[in-house]
Amino acid sequence: MKFIAYLVIAVAGVLALEEVISAGAPVPTCTANADCPPVPCHSAPICSSGHCQYTKLAVGTLCPSQGCSNGGICDDDANDQCDAAGTCQDAYLPALSTCNTGNPPCVLQATCSGTSGTCPTPANAPSGTPCTGNDNIGDCVAADTCDGSGNCVDNYAPSTTQCAAGSPPCVLPAMCTGTAGTCPTPANAVAGTACSGGSNSGACDGQDICNGFGICTDVYLDATVLCNKGATLCDANTFCDGTASACPTIPGELVYLDEGNVSMATYLSDTVAQCSAKAVSVGSSQLMAMYSSTPSSLMVVAAAVGAVAVVASALVAKKAERFVSMEDGYAHLAEDVN
Repeated sequence: MKFIAYLVIAVAGVLALEEVISAGAPVPTCTANADCPPVPCHSAPICSSGHCQYTKLAVGTLCPSQGCSNGGICDDDANDQCDAAGTCQDAYLPALSTCNTGNPPCVLQATCSGTSGTCPTPANAPSGTPCTGNDNIGDCVAADTCDGSGNCVDNYAPSTTQCAAGSPPCVLPAMCTGTAGTCPTPANAVAGTACSGGSNSGACDGQDICNGFGICTDVYLDATVLCNKGATLCDANTFCDGTASACPTIPGELVYLDEGNVSMATYLSDTVAQCSAKAVSVGSSQLMAMYSSTPSSLMVVAAAVGAVAVVASALVAKKAERFVSMEDGYAHLAEDVN
C-alpha cells in the first residue's frame, strides 16, 4: 500500500512538473523545499528528487494581484482567481464604474470597460453644451457653452444689445460690447444736440441743446428777436432778452392822465407830450421796425391820420380814465363812454 501511495505522489509531482514546463517556465531544481519558487494557483512546492513539484489549486481560488494586469485604475486585483488550467485570471471593476471624474460639464467622466484595467481617456462634451464660465456677472452676460475641446467659453450679448437706457437725447443708451459682461457707462451726446428743456412754450424760447455733459440746456432768443410788436405809434416793440422763455414785460410806473377834472387842454397836452417822449426814448430804428413793410410815404400819411384821429376823439368824447406808462411806451385810451 505504501508503494501505491508513493506512486500516486510521484505521478502528481510529474503532472505538476509538466504543467510548469508547459507554462514555459524552466524546470526548477532544488535540494530543499525552500529552493522552489512559488507558482500562482499552485500549492507550496515540494522538493523531490532534485526537482520542485507543484499541485494546482481549485478553480476559483483567489490569487490576489497575481494576474497579468495589476495596479490599474480599473483592475480588481483583490479578486483575481485561478482557472482550471492553474492560471491566475485578472479581475476588473464592473463596466461603467467611474474611474476618472473628468471636469463636467465640458469634460465627461470616464468609466471602466469591465475588460481592462486601464481607465479610458475622458471624452470632451460636444460643442454647445451649456456650462458656467468665469465671467457671469453683468447685464451683458449670455449663456456659456463648451467649445468641444474641454473648455467652457464665456459668451456675451452681441453689440446690438442695449444694456442701459440712458436719458436721451443728452445721455445716449449704452450697448453691450460683445466681449465683456459689464455694461459700459452711457455716453453723453455731443454738445449742440437738439433736446427739449424745461421751458418750451414762450415767445422767446429757442431750440434747446445738450451741453455735452448729459444736461439739456434751455436756450432763449436774444435782444435781436422781436417778440411783441407795438399796436400804435406810441407803443414800443418788445424784444427778447436772452434770459427767459416769455416775452419781457417792461416795468414802469403808470401815470394816469385825465384823472379827476383835468381840463381838455391839459389832457391833450399830456398825451402829446408822452407820445413824443416815447418816440424819443424808443428811437427811430425801432419805430421803423414796427412798420418795416410799409413804404415811407404811407408811413407819413398814417402818422398824420392817427394824430388827427386822436385829437378828434378827444374833442367829441366824454373822457374816461386813461393811463400810460412813461417807461414801457404804452398809451392806452380807455373805451370812450357817452
